[in-house]
Amino acid sequence: MCCLGTRERYRNTVMQACRVAGDEVTLAGLLNVPVSVLVTYMLGETTIPTFLFLKAADIVLASHEKRVRDNGRWLEDFLKRHGP
Repeated sequence: MCCLGTRERYRNTVMQACRVAGDEVTLAGLLNVPVSVLVTYMLGETTIPTFLFLKAADIVLASHEKRVRDNGRWLEDFLKRHGP
């Protein structure tokens, strides 16, 4: 099994950040780039700069961290309701 190339990894990360943000307009605002430029990155028409990939990765990681915290709170509440 071959690893994804850097270009594809960057693009996949930006696409996932877009899903987290909700849409490309919101993500463009979070990344501080014009929507039209972001779309060219997402379509693979231009190469995503490393700094932008890192910002997108931060957005994705933050969403995972929030989900973990939310799951922990849910578990605490569940155990209060149904635990010993």
